[in-house]
Amino acid sequence: MQQVTFSIWPDDGAMAAFARAEGAHAAAIRAVREGGWFREELYARFRILDAVGSWDGRRPLAGYGIGAA
Repeated sequence: MQQVTFSIWPDDGAMAAFARAEGAHAAAIRAVREGGWFREELYARFRILDAVGSWDGRRPLAGYGIGAA
């Protein structure tokens, strides 16, 4: 089994602040590395061009001008 985490951030600053701050994320990363839980890591940034569908009747990315139609 492979695990993946996918996050959408409003901007680079918000993403960097979360990734670098001491807190739950930092503790999880330490535990992952100390426990050797992953065979590999990949960090990639993508620009979202469109979104299709809804979540609980909402289009969560519409507020960012993505998938608003």
